[in-house]
Amino acid sequence: LLSDMYEAYQENHVKQYFVGTVVVYKSRSKLEVIDGQQRLTTFFIMICALRSIYRSEDENDEFLRKLIYSSTMDDNGDTVNAYHLELQYTDATGCLEKIFNEKTDSNKEDLTASEKRLFDAYESIRTSLCSEYTGIAELKKFAAFLLRKILFVQIETKDMSDALKIFETINQRG
Repeated sequence: LLSDMYEAYQENHVKQYFVGTVVVYKSRSKLEVIDGQQRLTTFFIMICALRSIYRSEDENDEFLRKLIYSSTMDDNGDTVNAYHLELQYTDATGCLEKIFNEKTDSNKEDLTASEKRLFDAYESIRTSLCSEYTGIAELKKFAAFLLRKILFVQIETKDMSDALKIFETINQRG
């Protein structure tokens, strides 16, 4: 995905680039992702990596932070961070929050297989961004492309069975 985006950026950084559909259904007040989890997770990790690089270069990263989480209030009236993407499988709960907080140097033996893959993806993306764009000015242009020109089409249903049917139809037809 990252290589495809690099290539699209280099070919024409002002042209929009379509990365596929995301199928979701509304469950209570959240959107549950039926199709597109890997792309959304990778995109989320890319934003975390960009934010990390911006911070290391003393660049304003507030707009990136707002893409990652919003502050909200819990049942006790305390301010908490509500991340815009939450992984639902148990062996990765809280992993994206650790990535955002750059706590990826944890003892690798204590990590689940899913956490290892997510941390490795973060480190790989961050390293790739730093090597591909050696100056912050060029990285900022790529970030603008990533955030303004990359397109997802979101298909939203009110019912999980409808979302699953759409997912199945899309995957059968290609």
